[in-house]
Amino acid sequence: MRYVVLTIMGVFGVILTSSLLRDISIGDVPLQIDLVLLMALSFAVVEKSSMPIIFAAVSGLLMDMMYSTIWGTYALCYTVVTALIVLFFRKAGRFNVLYLFVVGAGGYIVKELLMSLLVFIQGARFSMPVMLVYNILPSAVLTGGLMFAAYWLINRLMKNNWMRPRSTYRFDDI
Repeated sequence: MRYVVLTIMGVFGVILTSSLLRDISIGDVPLQIDLVLLMALSFAVVEKSSMPIIFAAVSGLLMDMMYSTIWGTYALCYTVVTALIVLFFRKAGRFNVLYLFVVGAGGYIVKELLMSLLVFIQGARFSMPVMLVYNILPSAVLTGGLMFAAYWLINRLMKNNWMRPRSTYRFDDI
């Protein structure tokens, strides 16, 4: 059941991120809510295994297949950011709620900078300072704020018995 729920979450995250949540703006400031990144990062904070990295890679590949001209752009960005967060939280001693904002905003900034680098290597030319201030930073602040709600929802979901990894079952549960 765990993998079915994660698959459904990934598919809905890809569809909503690339359709309904793409063109949101407040005033003249464009905002993008990256639901796949929010789910992957909050999943990485909650669970310290390699499953969040696999979730990010598969969701990124699905995003590449549906919306990207070159396969691997989204998958690489999501996988790298999620792997960094998993590595950080494996070594982190005590959990602090302020980490969530830093993880959300920092993860979005790293993903966008990595994606900008990949697009620049492919030959696109753009003004990075303008893009950083006008597009990336407002969306990073929004992602950091939404990380609290995403963490709470994923944490509540992962506390259910049917969402536990098979290795954590005790003999009495089977």
